[in-house]
Amino acid sequence: MTKHLWILCWLLLCPLRSAHAGGAGLALVYAGPGVCKDGCAEAAAVVPHRAGFRIRYVTPADVRPEVLREAAVWVQPGGDAIEVARTLSDQQKQWLRTFVEKGGGYLGFCAGAFLADSFVDDASQVRGLGLIPGTSHDYKTPGKAEVLPVDWHGTKRWLYFEEGGWFELAKESAARVLGRYATGEPAAIATRFGAGGVVIAGPHPEATPEWLEEHGLTDPDGSDLDLADEMFALATPRL
Repeated sequence: MTKHLWILCWLLLCPLRSAHAGGAGLALVYAGPGVCKDGCAEAAAVVPHRAGFRIRYVTPADVRPEVLREAAVWVQPGGDAIEVARTLSDQQKQWLRTFVEKGGGYLGFCAGAFLADSFVDDASQVRGLGLIPGTSHDYKTPGKAEVLPVDWHGTKRWLYFEEGGWFELAKESAARVLGRYATGEPAAIATRFGAGGVVIAGPHPEATPEWLEEHGLTDPDGSDLDLADEMFALATPRL
């Protein structure tokens, strides 16, 4: 079964399990330049779908106030954060910041987490969205995909990881650490930006079985979608 076919099965058949039962909210899932071509957008879309949200895939052309006003949450999948940041104009980044500041949710996986930082490159030349109280850093030297142990609320979980980051939080930050890598660095955090919720992770709790199979990996504790569900709920607390 291909990645896209597996994800289609999820969208059609998987149960909707969330506090947002029957929710009519709209989730905008970015599927433009910078998102990986191996089903990253579709895998990320499974998360709001499980929460009962309507899904709309969007490109940079859709980053406009009239589109954002219709949505409850923005979902940023994995891929290349620098390419995404260079594709979006400064005005569009500001519109996204305003969307969250006024109560919208932001959920970011891997590259989507890097994009939430003020800068997405090591040289601090490419501006991101500036949604988090701290900075993001590469957790490992870029290399092959792997499955890493993460302490999630005191429970050891194994998560798919591929060139993700960790988060250095400001000392006065009220951000909540959801999970930590084995070395102690924050792997997933939840914070507020104005009236909105921002929840990001360096690893991929939304990863599909096909992602692991492609790299010959095994997740000892199986699907991590329950962690992605928690992240989504924290990004949309008022809905």
